[in-house]
Amino acid sequence: NSNHNLDHITYLIGLLIETGCTGPLWQPDLTLSPTQRDVKPDRVPDPGTGRMIDDYWGPSKRILGDLKFLESLVQFDKDHIPIRVIKQLEEKILPDENFDPDKVKTASSAAEGLCKWVLAICKYDKVAKVIAPKREALEKAQTEFSVAMAALEIKRAQLREVEEKLSKLEAVLEENKRRYANLQAEVDENTKQLQRAEELIGGLGGERERWDTTAKSLGARYFTLT
Repeated sequence: NSNHNLDHITYLIGLLIETGCTGPLWQPDLTLSPTQRDVKPDRVPDPGTGRMIDDYWGPSKRILGDLKFLESLVQFDKDHIPIRVIKQLEEKILPDENFDPDKVKTASSAAEGLCKWVLAICKYDKVAKVIAPKREALEKAQTEFSVAMAALEIKRAQLREVEEKLSKLEAVLEENKRRYANLQAEVDENTKQLQRAEELIGGLGGERERWDTTAKSLGARYFTLT
């Protein structure tokens, strides 16, 4: 029934109050512990025993009437939900078949919206617990990849430096080869010139012999004539 559904909603808000999950609604200082926050359960007598007990109906109505309540749900830190809160939700709230948006909306649209929000938060927390290790593994892989790429870039830079040095050495080698070829050509030309000079000298040697013979012949004739 409607009262039963509202009881679950008020208990849920009370649970959030008790664990500090709704702190941003009324206290911007999130460093305060739940017992230090302004909103506390009302103390009312138990109809059965007469003893004073915690009642969350009053605080819950005040929170539901807060104009910033919806904004606080949107900004809720869903990535850091205390484990005990999820545990209490899973043990005390979610198993109840009446905790269903279609059923809760008969009580109020605010109750329906809060019910949907709780279900979405619980589902997000369950999925996040599965994704978290994969996300950590992905971040680790990305870090390792970045380190590997940085190391690769260093090696590439070193390779470029070696290639530049090799290119300079090859240029020096080509220049030396060109100079050697020029020197070899000059040596070959000088060798040919030397050979021609030797041949010329050799030819002059034959002429000298003929001159010597002629001189001797003329000398003999001179003595004969005298």
